[in-house]
Amino acid sequence: MAIIQCPECGKDVSDKAKSCPNCGCPINEDVQNTNDNDSSKRKTGSTLIILGILCWIGCFVVSMSTAEKSLADRTNYLMSGYHMYPELAIIDALVSIAGWVGLIMVVVGIVIRIVRRKKEHPENV
Repeated sequence: MAIIQCPECGKDVSDKAKSCPNCGCPINEDVQNTNDNDSSKRKTGSTLIILGILCWIGCFVVSMSTAEKSLADRTNYLMSGYHMYPELAIIDALVSIAGWVGLIMVVVGIVIRIVRRKKEHPENV
């Protein structure tokens, strides 16, 4: 529950109130919807950070599960010039791309949270 100002008289009113107790002015539903939108926007940065971390964990699990074959494949490629496990080259490339995507998601999520915090509390800048 948040306290907002009445658009008519400027007195403090609960955002859940149907009308201002001082002047009777109906509290606009747009104000209530704006508060709901703000909370969903706040979740965007956190969601990106969590998804990025999950992406990193997935990359780590996949790379650890293929590590032994990947090392053998790279060694064989250096010695003979061909891959023993050609599918591992594709998996390695996809894991690398997913790792970068995860990193970008975390960075964007952090930037979104910082920008929102500065907009909400400009006196702390």
